[in-house]
Amino acid sequence: MTIARKEIINEAESGFYHVMVRCVRQAFLCGYDKYSKRNYDHRKFWIRDRLKHLSGIFGVQVYSYAILCNHYHLALRNRPDLVAEWSDEEVVRRWWKLFPKRHKRNGKAAPPTKEEIEELLQDRETVLRAREKLSSISFFMQLQNQFIARRSNLEDQCKGRFFDGRFRCTRLEDIPAIGACMHYIELNPIRAGVAKTIEESEFTSAFERLVGEKAKKRVSKYMSQKRKGETLTKRQELFLKKERGKLRESQWLAALDEPGSPFEGFSVLDYLEMVETAGRFVRKGKRGAVPESLPPLLSRLELDTERWLEVVKSFGKLFFRVAGKAGSLEKAARQAGRSYFHGIRACRRLFGE
Repeated sequence: MTIARKEIINEAESGFYHVMVRCVRQAFLCGYDKYSKRNYDHRKFWIRDRLKHLSGIFGVQVYSYAILCNHYHLALRNRPDLVAEWSDEEVVRRWWKLFPKRHKRNGKAAPPTKEEIEELLQDRETVLRAREKLSSISFFMQLQNQFIARRSNLEDQCKGRFFDGRFRCTRLEDIPAIGACMHYIELNPIRAGVAKTIEESEFTSAFERLVGEKAKKRVSKYMSQKRKGETLTKRQELFLKKERGKLRESQWLAALDEPGSPFEGFSVLDYLEMVETAGRFVRKGKRGAVPESLPPLLSRLELDTERWLEVVKSFGKLFFRVAGKAGSLEKAARQAGRSYFHGIRACRRLFGE
């Protein structure tokens, strides 16, 4: 039975959501398409760069993502609480970036003049609408997918749907569900057999965070040499500049240790170790040794090793609209005026009451 998206997404409160978007007819329109004999890998860059652009404007954070050849996954957090703290001027400046009245020669939004800002501020209806929309996951995904679809159709010189519907969405009610879902997303390339490790899993947030951590370590090393009074060679200076660029590139993703995150208090490397461990088991299809450093993280997620691996491997099949502890699902169902949500048995078995 179809469920209205408004019953799943609460735009008025901050929350975590798993979003999945699939190409029409499940065609490989973002990879090598065997039917058209064309390679569309470059569209993965489009999807990632668009996510980066929109997350810098919206009060919507990207915690994890994975872009494959015929679909992509996201773990998003809407932040109406942050948007409420923005001044009216901040709101209209961000709105201008989405709908500029003028563009530069390169097609990017031209910065608004003081007079244009004042004009927008006087339109109270627009200010209120912009404030509401800037934390909306539905609006975020609308602008995300419309941009990719139009650009792809223009490239193919055709019309019609590019994505199979708007998007599938699952609300993540509590920390165990959020953490397990993020790992499930990160491991999609490994489960699909297109990668064996995080280092090979391009177009995932785990890969991007790993690149950022490596760059952070190298930048720290060279800056330490500078503080000691050592002079870097021209080659080292160029390398330092390059690593700083990599570090900046990875910082658009939501910080894992911020308040409200399931991984608050743990480092990025702790998180990546969890992903790599689960990936190793998913790839081999059997249990292996669990590093001693993982139990504290599993304790935070309120999962033991067996349940953690089962959820990570099968999250997309186990949960439909809402995921979390059984009590969380029952509460969500009551608030939506429903008797239950599909998947409560799996939630009770894997996450508990």
